Amino acid sequence: DISVHIGRWSLDMDLDHWVNDGLMVIFFFVIGLELRHEMSVGDLRKRRKLILPAMCGIGGLVIPALLYLAVNPSGGAAHGWGVVIGTDTAFLLGALAFQAGQVKTAIDLIGRAIAVRPGAPEYWSNLAAILNYQMQFDRAGTACAEALRLDPDYADAYLHLGNALRGKNENEKAVSAFQQGIALRPVFPEAFNGMGSALLTQGRPAEAAEAYRQAITQRPAFAEALSNLGAALHSAGRLDDAIAAYR
Repeated sequence: DISVHIGRWSLDMDLDHWVNDGLMVIFFFVIGLELRHEMSVGDLRKRRKLILPAMCGIGGLVIPALLYLAVNPSGGAAHGWGVVIGTDTAFLLGALAFQAGQVKTAIDLIGRAIAVRPGAPEYWSNLAAILNYQMQFDRAGTACAEALRLDPDYADAYLHLGNALRGKNENEKAVSAFQQGIALRPVFPEAFNGMGSALLTQGRPAEAAEAYRQAITQRPAFAEALSNLGAALHSAGRLDDAIAAYR
């Protein structure tokens, strides 16, 4: 228990209640201030731009609550519907901020989401993706390691780990990470594309071309993989095939 005493007044609660009744209040107060800022001077100040986020926000509250109540229609567990509508708020804001190009804001908000749910591997994995985008490969690798500690079968974490290792020019380890992700999710064009790039950097264009072909087979309109396939075929001396790939 943690106690606070001021004169004759005292407050005594365990750590769980301090977090839930104290820190969480501050957390959502800050979220509210940020939302108010966006509505006053940010992108949401125009009513037309507010409609879609508002509808998504309402749906993000109502649908999880209804699904929770469908699984827990009665008993003491039914009173926990409020939990499922709040824990992903910061993660959602972080994802939206990243899509808007506000990378630092995205990292900050997803960091807050991790503070609320440190046991969610998807949060760590998505943080790694943003850190890779910022070329902070060491930090991205650390985030991937935490995601995989929480869930060793989380395929996306292997994708981001492979990209982090490739960014550090540790291409052999990157290939291994991509292969582990593919073993968990055989239809994984992003991992095949990343593995191809790691193989090409190692001077293995034939193997790289095969990896790129796998990515394109799984996603025929994968423009990056098509371009990379052309580069691999060119490196292998197959100029006609490379020209066909670029076309």
